[in-house]
Amino acid sequence: MKKLFVLTVLIFLFFTSCNSQNINPKDYFPLDIGREWHYQITLNESETVLGFREIFWPIGDGDVAFCYNTTQYFYGKIGETYSLVLKVKEKAEKQGERFQWPNGVRIEVLEDELNLFRGTEEIFWATTGGIAGQRFMAQQVITYPGYDSPTQGYQEGYSTNLIFFFDEPYTSIGMGEDPVDRLFFIGPDPYYDDGMGFVRTVYLEEDTLLTEAIRFKKGKVLDKLVQVVDEKTTMEWNLIKTY
Repeated sequence: MKKLFVLTVLIFLFFTSCNSQNINPKDYFPLDIGREWHYQITLNESETVLGFREIFWPIGDGDVAFCYNTTQYFYGKIGETYSLVLKVKEKAEKQGERFQWPNGVRIEVLEDELNLFRGTEEIFWATTGGIAGQRFMAQQVITYPGYDSPTQGYQEGYSTNLIFFFDEPYTSIGMGEDPVDRLFFIGPDPYYDDGMGFVRTVYLEEDTLLTEAIRFKKGKVLDKLVQVVDEKTTMEWNLIKTY
């Protein structure tokens, strides 16, 4: 039933037969220094909003890390709106202690009324590919303070997740052999000029399914997000302005 619901979301929200060959994906993910995004987040059918991150905590001096699949809970009031403001603070040649993608920036949280980024230390966005046939991808890296580590290393924790990529329509990407977190590239949105559609699916604890219908807008990055948890719409993001 849940898989059928996901398929319905994919088709209903972003069904398209558009040709995407002439699109430059870099236009959908501008990262110029000083750019701000002002979002209005509305809670719909639930006072609880869920989030999911795979957080890795290094052990000792090696590359071994302990992974926590973390379900996060954020609380508000149904019908209320909350503000989230993000800003590109500066270029970042390294994204935390472990990543070094060439096109990286540090993201500053100017306002976060739902505390979606609580407990984090730094946030980075970085893009790769887009030339010579390489798949264009945008990653989000979040670091966490070492004093929160569940291991004895007290080293910085980190999470990475794919937030945008460009490929053939209906391609999906998930990390690992049996990923619980997948991002589906749906393709150009025929009902919205210069829109690009994605759907994210995450299987949480107790077989709870989190689905996010996501739209990117040319020149603006993320433009709209609708989260559904077990067929109940929990929240909706709308981009109010960017500059």
